[in-house]
Amino acid sequence: MYNVVFRGAGKNGNYPGVMTWTSFVGKKEFDQWLLEGHTTDEVVAAGVTQDEAVDIVRHAPVEPSIGLALRLATEGGEFNQELFDLKMANLAMMEIFYPDTK
Repeated sequence: MYNVVFRGAGKNGNYPGVMTWTSFVGKKEFDQWLLEGHTTDEVVAAGVTQDEAVDIVRHAPVEPSIGLALRLATEGGEFNQELFDLKMANLAMMEIFYPDTK
């Protein structure tokens, strides 16, 4: 697997600063995916192990993810507490499943 970490650029519906990662079959497939214009996000790291990708995302600033949760929870004009709580639970799960061991 070829793991790549991204930072949201704030274009095409994503939220600026939110870090994510995904896996590709290999570098060739990733390069082709980029050539096809599938993302405007910044590539932070490429060709890293899954553990390294998780570590990079886990140590990213949390504020962009909270901002995204707020944006999503207010998209309908009213505050959606259930959606906000779900997004906050996702952030908390990172702490539980990937505790800082350094």
